[in-house]
Amino acid sequence: SLALMAPEHGRWPWPRSVIAEMVANLSDAGARSIMVNLTFSDPDRDHPDDDAIFQDVLARIPNVVLPLTRLNPANDSQSQVAITRFAGAVIRDPAAAARPIAVLAPAFSAAYGRLGFNNLPTDRDGAVRRFDPWTQEAGFAFPSLPLRALEVGGTPAQIKPGDFPGGMILNWRNKRGDYERRSFADVAADLDKGNA
Repeated sequence: SLALMAPEHGRWPWPRSVIAEMVANLSDAGARSIMVNLTFSDPDRDHPDDDAIFQDVLARIPNVVLPLTRLNPANDSQSQVAITRFAGAVIRDPAAAARPIAVLAPAFSAAYGRLGFNNLPTDRDGAVRRFDPWTQEAGFAFPSLPLRALEVGGTPAQIKPGDFPGGMILNWRNKRGDYERRSFADVAADLDKGNA
């Protein structure tokens, strides 16, 4: 995709209007849920109009989810953001939930009601084998990005905080067949041709 789209959009990172156009086209083609696992934590100072386009698309299309990344809790004292700023938290202790936490949040407030944590826990050997659909801390639980994507797509997962105390074991082998993979460039070309 980077090579195929470079003549038109330049080097990565592309202006956010490119992502916005893809999101809008996917929605128009009938996508029930659109998960964009890219961190847009800072405004694009070189392309403010493109940021405005992306903000408008996020405000208009309610089935797009963006990531929230939990940073090392040792950095919480440097933050001014509490989890209560974002919709979707299950609050267990209001005072604890109101304390600042270190997170990377998108620069697009239109998506603040549709964020999910994208952190993956690693085992001691660095491998990812388990996944908890909820990030849980002392005062709150917050949904993961995939859980939030299911929710906005109209398929509530019925998974509550604490349902998987050791995390879900991930089946990386996928014995039932291959996952279909399509590049960004191929999907964009199909949508441009009206082949949704």
